[in-house]
Amino acid sequence: LFHKETIMYCIIILQGLDDATTKSINGPRVTELIAKLIPNPATFALVLRCVRLWAKQRGVYSNKMGFLGGVNWAILVAFVCQLFPTAAPARLLQKFFSLYQEWKWPTEIRLCHPYEVDYLDMKQWDPTVDRSEKYHVMPIITPAYPCQNSSYNVSHSTLDIMLGEFKRGKEIVKEICDKGWDDQRTKEEWATLFEPSEFFLRYGTYVVVQASAPANEEKMLHAWVGYIESRIRKLVEYLQRTPLRKIFPYPKKIEFVPETSEEEEKEDGQKLKYIRWYIGILRHPVRS
Repeated sequence: LFHKETIMYCIIILQGLDDATTKSINGPRVTELIAKLIPNPATFALVLRCVRLWAKQRGVYSNKMGFLGGVNWAILVAFVCQLFPTAAPARLLQKFFSLYQEWKWPTEIRLCHPYEVDYLDMKQWDPTVDRSEKYHVMPIITPAYPCQNSSYNVSHSTLDIMLGEFKRGKEIVKEICDKGWDDQRTKEEWATLFEPSEFFLRYGTYVVVQASAPANEEKMLHAWVGYIESRIRKLVEYLQRTPLRKIFPYPKKIEFVPETSEEEEKEDGQKLKYIRWYIGILRHPVRS
């Protein structure tokens, strides 16, 4: 058996692996490398916890739906910690929102310089070699060899949504930091940052994607969730080519078993369970 340090960092174990296995084993290697590349693990963990809660509340936490997932947010927080190694958590949170709202995307985010391993020669993210990678809109590069873009699912529409949320977060945290600390007032202002998204009030038109199955076959229904969410991402990419102003694929699915009407049931009287996903749309005032 390999020692833990060997498993995580020794590149020799990548020899002879196919692409799928390499990506699988790179998961824990990336996590361990992030931990070694940050200056203050305790501060990093606290800020990351805040960012993940904020992202989930604001509806921008889902890799499959074209937003960012756990490793993406971890790399973004780690990068801010590298830039401001002595900053307090509240100040790092302010820098986080400010930096990424003003960042010149698609300039990539990296925690360390890329490197090559001659005897492996594995494909790494490099838009100068692979022209298709030039079209990645928000590249966040993993630190472990072979480095890859962990956010290739992000589209122009979802990036636009995230930039709006970065701006909102920047304004709220800046106001808190500028006013100074007051226990009661500051708690209320921090709570504002983590308020749920106003998704269902923000848009005039919604596209609904619905899946259903007999209520006693819930496991079968959930087996389709990942596939459906990946297709919703493709639908958003298609809608981007139409004259619409804004498209927001809300990542939180809604599950329910209706209590009403015979038409909601199968012929044998068995109730159906439903899962719905919503896409908010703002029409262009002139072109649509």
